[in-house]
Amino acid sequence: MGSSPSKNKSNQKVSNVMTATFAFDDAANRAAEKRQRSNGDLAKTTDGVANRTEEPLQTNGVITSAQPETGEGAVDNDTEDELMLSHASTKIQSTFRGYKERKLRRQETEMAIKIQRIYRRHSSVKKSLAQDVQDSPSPEPEAAPTTPQSLQPLTEEQKVPDARPDSRLSKAKDSKSKAITKQHLVGVGQKTKEDFLAFQDEITELKWYAEQQLERAICGSEFVGPRIVLVSSKVPKGELLAKIVRKDVLIFVYDFNKDTYDVLLENIKVNLQAFKEGCKARSICLYCQGGPGYLYLRRGKVVTVAKLKKESEQDQVRFFKELGKYVTKIEAHKSVVHVMGCNVLGNDKGQELFNHLKDLMKPNQVRFEAPLELSEAGAEMIDTYFYFDKYVVWRAHKHSKLDPEL
Repeated sequence: MGSSPSKNKSNQKVSNVMTATFAFDDAANRAAEKRQRSNGDLAKTTDGVANRTEEPLQTNGVITSAQPETGEGAVDNDTEDELMLSHASTKIQSTFRGYKERKLRRQETEMAIKIQRIYRRHSSVKKSLAQDVQDSPSPEPEAAPTTPQSLQPLTEEQKVPDARPDSRLSKAKDSKSKAITKQHLVGVGQKTKEDFLAFQDEITELKWYAEQQLERAICGSEFVGPRIVLVSSKVPKGELLAKIVRKDVLIFVYDFNKDTYDVLLENIKVNLQAFKEGCKARSICLYCQGGPGYLYLRRGKVVTVAKLKKESEQDQVRFFKELGKYVTKIEAHKSVVHVMGCNVLGNDKGQELFNHLKDLMKPNQVRFEAPLELSEAGAEMIDTYFYFDKYVVWRAHKHSKLDPEL
């Protein structure tokens, strides 16, 4: 047996389909009735016209013949049929559009309820742990020293027995209780940290979903964003690639020796804002040097998995995290970063590098691809950014001294 929400969803889908079916049937029945009435009226009209044509009319002494009536009624009936069909199609479109909007609102509501549930559970756990800490036994206070009544020396009978063993025992109990309390607090802190991290993931996911809705509201669902190509100055004749890119491609040739990652990100941001306010790129292409398992974007900055895990290479980590924010979220399944100019997937470390970069860009859903240019997928990738015939000419003259005619 399914739950009540699943039943409600299935019933709602059935009602939507039935509504659309009834609308079509109603429109068809009305159109058939109109046609029958129009055919009957037209037949009566034609009989009357035939009878009237036999008797000429006399007006002011002048005999005139009766003129047959035109078929305006049939034209009006056809117009009414078209209006009825248009009304039915509009009703069906509004029904399915409303279903889609209700589905989005339901997803937002479910996400908000989930976050509230996790937060309430986190708060209740925190309160219960604080109550346990308060109920734990506190250490016993030490006995205050007694003051002597007189300065006369005490006899052996009046001497108080040594209380050092008792004080040592109380200190041992005190240290033991403190150790238990400390261990309890450490466990509480670890559990609280895990709950907070789970809660943080939900917040990040909700933030990404909100950014997706904002981008769709600003640009519209039918907007086609640009593509971006970053070309390293170390690529031979890389400046000529600007002549063979497609119209919807933004290309930048950066200085391999001088430009920093911040400069590259700023160029992407400025050009996207100039293309359309608030838009994102459909895909990004990194045209640079490299080899199996590594990329060479800048001088002294080799991108590998081992390098990205070092604290001294955090500028590279931040670059790829920020790069993922400039890729569109409207069609997340099509968001991709292509790598051209090197065979980075020549060994297993190349795929490991792509998987690591994909994890760095989360929650942005971006995948990395680098197919060989001679393969079918490579030809499709080239045609995405460049005119294929001109690119073949450029590639053939890339290492020659003369510039090709593009």
